[in-house]
Amino acid sequence: MRARLCAISMAAAGAALACGCFGPDPAARAARSGARAEIVWPEPPDRARIRYVGSVESPADLGIETGVLSRAVRLITGRDDGRFVRPHAVAAGGGLLAVADPGAGGVHLFDTVRNSYAFVPGASGGSFGSPVGVAVWGENVFVSDSERNIVALIDRQGAAVREIGGGAGLRRPAGLALGEGGELYVADAGNHRICVFSIDGAMLRQFGGRGTGPGQFNFPTNLWYDGLRRRLFVADALNFRVQVFDPSGAFTGAFGEPGDRPGYLARPRGVATDSDGNVHVVDALFDAVQIFNPEGALLLGYGRRGADAGEFWLPAGIHAGSDDRIYVADSYNRRVQIFAYLH
Repeated sequence: MRARLCAISMAAAGAALACGCFGPDPAARAARSGARAEIVWPEPPDRARIRYVGSVESPADLGIETGVLSRAVRLITGRDDGRFVRPHAVAAGGGLLAVADPGAGGVHLFDTVRNSYAFVPGASGGSFGSPVGVAVWGENVFVSDSERNIVALIDRQGAAVREIGGGAGLRRPAGLALGEGGELYVADAGNHRICVFSIDGAMLRQFGGRGTGPGQFNFPTNLWYDGLRRRLFVADALNFRVQVFDPSGAFTGAFGEPGDRPGYLARPRGVATDSDGNVHVVDALFDAVQIFNPEGALLLGYGRRGADAGEFWLPAGIHAGSDDRIYVADSYNRRVQIFAYLH
């Protein structure tokens, strides 16, 4: 991470983690100012590096008119407005926002280009058991199903294209990431490995295995591929760390260890990098996102426990767009929150 990103005060961060939060109390700031205050991290007078933009709870929050939604949405989610039940993973690209919602048993597709919304309860004639990972690939979306042990490919409207991984012995596939040449990385959590497939579903290679050493895993969950720097990040959940690999799967580094202080990890989930290469790691236990430099030093944290803007309740997945919009699946608040990384 570049030095120009202002580092968080370690004393302040320690106090923040002790109370389960990083950064501003939005309600208190608004009360002091008498109006809705801009929510940023760190707080003034320090230069802001993260700004709260808004949240998505339904298609209406993106200006999408849903009209009469499908009968499947009403039957499965118990709602008629496309609201989330328990969003777990999020991905964006080309005007499409895809959200895996295992609580609803499907995937939400918000298409701001076509001004359309679709809820997809299954693919290839089946139904999703527990969709927990998504990755946008052009006009298509990959979805990992940790219950059915497959990865489904659906198009922008939600129609099934194909399923992959059925013969690869996947067990609880979780996070997804798209690498160079369309290679698909899959966190095969139950087998403690990373599998790499071609777009048409052929198994190309795998790496990992259960353990605590470099390149070994203990239930890897979320993935992120940084195409600019050609690095794959793996949230190695029960080893309480993030591991880094080159595109071939060769181990290049790791950071993190268990603890409840700044820079430590308790329940690492989503991981993503912004345009400067800063590594954003969601921690479900801290109800916050921590930002690390490439060497694993903590520079900033954002979020706190709660239900107000900029607060989280068991957050999970994260996605960083090319425009430095940061999307966080705020699972138990039933929303996706959006932040901006400020240069």
